[in-house]
Amino acid sequence: MEVSKSSIAKKLGITATVVSLLGGSLALWEKVKPDEEIADLSGKWRIELTPETSEPTKWVGHTWVFDVHVTPQENGFKGTGEQVLYDGKPPNGFNKFVLEPFQLKNDQVVASFKVNISRETSGMLRLKYDPEKPHALNGSFSWDAANKEGVAIVEISGH
Repeated sequence: MEVSKSSIAKKLGITATVVSLLGGSLALWEKVKPDEEIADLSGKWRIELTPETSEPTKWVGHTWVFDVHVTPQENGFKGTGEQVLYDGKPPNGFNKFVLEPFQLKNDQVVASFKVNISRETSGMLRLKYDPEKPHALNGSFSWDAANKEGVAIVEISGH
């Protein structure tokens, strides 16, 4: 049985129409689909930093804890707070903590911070967000005070 050229052209025309309709529908959906819900990371963050390496090594295993009030801003979040514990005890003075503006992208938080501990120091948090555990972030940090690097644990309360 021989297939006519008009039958092939008709099938190609129908296929092209379906592809065009599908492409147009997808383009329209991209414009009208609801925005993805952004996790609310605002509230009180308790940030615990425990170095695994430092120079000098005397800081390895010690723990710094900061309470930081995180608020939303136009393109993400920012925060300010203070150190509340050092190795489970109150610190020897007021040590301000500033969390620079940051965003949650691909379930990751990468945020710069500054701490005034006798001088201004700075560092970086690299945290993983798990939608199943929205009140906890876990990851790592680096801090230029004695070149500390280690484990960062964040508990979020008071949304």
